[in-house]
Amino acid sequence: MKTILFYIVLISFGISQNITDMEDRILLLENKIQKIRTIRDSLNIVVSSHEEQLGLLKSKVLSHTIKNDTTKQYKITNPSNITKLLSNINNTPQTLSIIPKGEQFNLYNVFNGKHIKASYKNKFGYINYSYVLGNMPVELYRQFKNHQRQYDEEQRKINQEKAERKRSQAITAREHRLIKKYGKSNVQKITDRKIWIGMTKEMTLESWGEPNDINRSVGSWGVHEQWIYSSGQYLYFENGKLTSWQD
Repeated sequence: MKTILFYIVLISFGISQNITDMEDRILLLENKIQKIRTIRDSLNIVVSSHEEQLGLLKSKVLSHTIKNDTTKQYKITNPSNITKLLSNINNTPQTLSIIPKGEQFNLYNVFNGKHIKASYKNKFGYINYSYVLGNMPVELYRQFKNHQRQYDEEQRKINQEKAERKRSQAITAREHRLIKKYGKSNVQKITDRKIWIGMTKEMTLESWGEPNDINRSVGSWGVHEQWIYSSGQYLYFENGKLTSWQD
């Protein structure tokens, strides 16, 4: 009996010790997490400060560029409730200023996509054209529309090239898959949308696609299928192989 009590006490002590160890580990991890959060908050403050400095530096560079070229300046009154003056138009632009409705600021005949160079209270940056489209001087508006046509055409070409590259990559991936499965000589015929006696149903699907209808019969000779396409062509398969077709 004493032996049994001894083991019960020993087991209870072990369980208690394990719980204490786990509580210590929990406390340790919570302290580490709190330290990491403190470091993260400090880094966010540093990053925010650097981004603000970067925006101001870009504004100064833009100011210097405008003052030292032949850019033309137009003074206008802000027609929008809120117009944002941005440090740049790429990645994540920083807001340099909020221009209230009715405030005057400067526009310049320098365009980048859908943005126009502008300045407000000695800060230089970019604004979206939509903020001032209805209040833009005629001369500047004509220049912007010419730029916009060129920009839209460039974007159309870029999108077209992207789509063509995507199609080309898809075709290449398909060809690699088919070559691995059917061999290079067969794949050339498949990509040329050809059919031939002895090709499998799978090859036919790759070459011509799904038929409109399939008539299937089974007998002692095996399985006979008639594939009907919308073009009026009929393909005949015996046991999964193309044996004949009718135009």
